[in-house]
Amino acid sequence: NSLLSLNPHLCWLDLWAFEATAVELEQALSVSGQQQIIDKLTDRLLKLYRGAFLKNNDSGLVILTQEQLLNKLCRLLDRVINVYQASGAHERVRHLLHQQLEYKPLVENNYRRLMRHYANQGQLDEALQIYRQCQRVLCQGFNMQLSSDIQLLLKQIQSQIV
Repeated sequence: NSLLSLNPHLCWLDLWAFEATAVELEQALSVSGQQQIIDKLTDRLLKLYRGAFLKNNDSGLVILTQEQLLNKLCRLLDRVINVYQASGAHERVRHLLHQQLEYKPLVENNYRRLMRHYANQGQLDEALQIYRQCQRVLCQGFNMQLSSDIQLLLKQIQSQIV
């Protein structure tokens, strides 16, 4: 096996830029009053993440790196979403929740958070659409059982429809 090393002063890699942006975003999230910086870094992070790293490679190390990057992105998005929810930036919250669902469509919690967001905004039809999407993907597509939490949320939303 031969090793390849790249000089960071001469080369630019999406992976390096993603990692550096993630670190900057973590730092901005730990300080209050950094909304504009958080906006900019979140946008940059989403542009840098173009899907799975080395998509056509099935080596264990590559698969592990793919999962680590996606998990890091989703953890950061969770934190950013919480900041936006606290500041009342509902459009931004909705956009990021949809992004997160697109990245991890097999995680029920992503559907639940988006349903709750729509319900809190009074957009009950949209909340029900997300539930139906969840049911199609998880139940019909992957034969997974939905949790009692999402079923309870569905009943709460249905009870609000008059």
